[in-house]
Amino acid sequence: MLDMSFKKYSKIYRLGTIDTQGILDGTVDIFEKIDGANASLWLGDDGEVKIGSHNREISPESDGFRGCVPYTQQNQQFKRFFERYPTFKLWGEWLVRHTVRYPDEV
Repeated sequence: MLDMSFKKYSKIYRLGTIDTQGILDGTVDIFEKIDGANASLWLGDDGEVKIGSHNREISPESDGFRGCVPYTQQNQQFKRFFERYPTFKLWGEWLVRHTVRYPDEV
């Protein structure tokens, strides 16, 4: 039976919180954060590739992932993968285009 549990990813905390105290002590290397939406893919009982967030299934009508559902459903490589490995589930990050801006004092 396929494990339908959804996995949450580690949280990244904003500077200035109790969780980040001391993080800037010493040498600090700063890199741009790649950000997106937690996504999972699996083969549904109907033989179609299903898409999920970190806590629910995403439908074409509720695609809050900015194009993930149509991209996944139109890409036949996913369908072929799951036809070969029907009990597998894939987890990853659907990258969404945006800019994160922090206040100047951070």
